[in-house]
Amino acid sequence: MVMARRCDTLRQNATGGRAETYATPNLSAPQAKAIGAILSGQTVTAAAEKAGVGRATVYRWLRDDTAFLAALDAARAELLLQVRMDLSTWASQAVEHVVPYFDEERSGISRELRLKAALAILKMAGADRPEPAGPPAKRESEAGSDGAAA
Repeated sequence: MVMARRCDTLRQNATGGRAETYATPNLSAPQAKAIGAILSGQTVTAAAEKAGVGRATVYRWLRDDTAFLAALDAARAELLLQVRMDLSTWASQAVEHVVPYFDEERSGISRELRLKAALAILKMAGADRPEPAGPPAKRESEAGSDGAAA
């Protein structure tokens, strides 16, 4: 929940605005307003006020309403994807600014320091954690009750 709130805040700051509603055909207007408020980092109480419903109603939606929960999850996933794309873009721009300093003749920076910087950039980009090839392996919890693959 904290990570989702942090991503919501990052996206809000990145766009310079707030989500007012999250429209989907399966939601009522108050539910869409509540999701917009939740995604912008507001409390459940504030989301209920924005939606024009009681706080208990929003808590009930969060506990029992599968359409509301699915829409909230989809909205968070969409927001997280957008934040990741923004961060990727910003990382590329940052690398473009750093690359000229890797030119030994122009930078005046030691080879050792340039190598450390290059390794740090690769690590931040996740190059030290390559994705495994092929389909993901089944987890033990998905394999069955006896631990053997079905």
